[in-house]
Amino acid sequence: MKRKRCSVEQIVAVVKQAELGLPVAELIRQVGISEQTFYRWKEYAGLEPAQARELKQLAEENLGAAPLATAPEQSQTWPRFSQTSKCQGMD
Repeated sequence: MKRKRCSVEQIVAVVKQAELGLPVAELIRQVGISEQTFYRWKEYAGLEPAQARELKQLAEENLGAAPLATAPEQSQTWPRFSQTSKCQGMD
C-alpha cells in the first residue's frame, strides 16, 4: 500500500473540521485516512500551521537523536562470564 503524506496545512485543516463538528467517520472517509491516523493527528488541534510544522520538526529531530544517545560506545567491552561456576553442584 502506497503511503500518502499530507502537508502540515492539510493535517491542521482536517483537525479543525473535526473540531467544528464534522463527524470523524465521514471526515476520514473523505480524506482517505484511517481512524488511527486521525487520532494521531489530533496532537495538532488548536495549532496554526506554522506552530504545527515546528512541532513536527522537533518530533522528527527527537526521533533521530534518540538512538545516538542510547547507543553504546564502540570501544566498550561487555563483561564476559567466567568459565568457572560459582554455584554449588553446577560443576
